[in-house]
Amino acid sequence: MLSLLRFPSKSFFSFVATLLVTITLAGCGNSCFVAISNNGNGVVAVKAGDPPPVCSLSPAMGTVSLTATRATPCQQCTASARVDHLYVTVRGVQVRTDSSASDSPEWVALQSGLALQPRQLDLAGGADQEILANPTRVSAGTYTAVRLQVVDENSGAVMHGRASLCGANLWNCAVLADGTIQPLRGISPSGELLVPLDTNDVAVLPDSHLELRLAFEPRFSLSLSDSRVLQNTTTLSAWATAIRFPQ
Repeated sequence: MLSLLRFPSKSFFSFVATLLVTITLAGCGNSCFVAISNNGNGVVAVKAGDPPPVCSLSPAMGTVSLTATRATPCQQCTASARVDHLYVTVRGVQVRTDSSASDSPEWVALQSGLALQPRQLDLAGGADQEILANPTRVSAGTYTAVRLQVVDENSGAVMHGRASLCGANLWNCAVLADGTIQPLRGISPSGELLVPLDTNDVAVLPDSHLELRLAFEPRFSLSLSDSRVLQNTTTLSAWATAIRFPQ
């Protein structure tokens, strides 16, 4: 039997200290314990049974999925400033482990196969959500960011034999209502879009499911082209919100 006990930050560490002393004095008995702390808020898992369980517990696991909420077109904007389509070609999606938990935070892949078969998504218009990653088992713990890896504009990738909806050699773009196609800014030179969490970090608890909902927003600005001509540019902004479900 596995039970979860939750403690506020002020009592969590004192409880764990007492628990460790008790285990030292009494041995394993018929229970095993594992504790997870997220910003001082604690969760203690208690495993008990008859006969007594083996005290070397398997790594605690949960699941994470990713969905994308499409950007809503600006109905009050002129045709030259209204985005009808936001095409982003994704070749990988990951979540990042908490850097304070280890010297080198890791990126954990959530959707396999995208590197070989990238997906070109339209992140604007329509009320339907786009599924970026189905529920994937990950280690329980704290995660701090989402990363979308996109096809580099110079990679020459081919998706299922189809050409890009942005045009030749352009894989990430905004299509305006007047038909203008603009390359998307906000993507790093290495082809990555870092998506912060609206709460800075989030905990994946043992035997629970966490859905990360990504929201996208195109932002307009003026910039100088290589020929020193003033032009409109579209920058893709994104953030993630965590929704927790019991498994």
